[in-house]
Amino acid sequence: MDWPAFDRAEMEGEALAEWLTQELISLGYEAYPHTLNNVFNSKTLCSPLPNKTLAVLAGLGWVGKNALLVSPEYGSALSIAAVLTSAVLPAQNLTHMASRYGDCTICRDVCAPGALQGRLWKPGLPREQLLDAPRCTQCFQCLAQCPWTNKRN
Repeated sequence: MDWPAFDRAEMEGEALAEWLTQELISLGYEAYPHTLNNVFNSKTLCSPLPNKTLAVLAGLGWVGKNALLVSPEYGSALSIAAVLTSAVLPAQNLTHMASRYGDCTICRDVCAPGALQGRLWKPGLPREQLLDAPRCTQCFQCLAQCPWTNKRN
């Protein structure tokens, strides 16, 4: 995994959300960049509406046992940014993808600080039942060792 490229993708996604917000505002719509800088609470280590929740609701993937968004195409190697807007956009009635992890516990097993619980996500499950966020060192071994991520590499 190329971590500098991943960090760059995160920054570029946030910049794209900021740009799109300004474009929508210039067209007369309300818009708000739903980026880490704007919604992430460093004390609670979460946001009121996580981008991965938005992505699951959009049918882009599921939340894995590593507490990250996982897509069939890219595994956990994703960077997500969102824009909330009053613009009327085409919509589809999508259902969320169910987790496809089954009995796999690789992410939990490689988590040196023991931050991952190894549970399957479902809507409404508190994050604490997936991840002990204060213990997470963001080493991303759970992402790098994920079989879904490694399918892509």
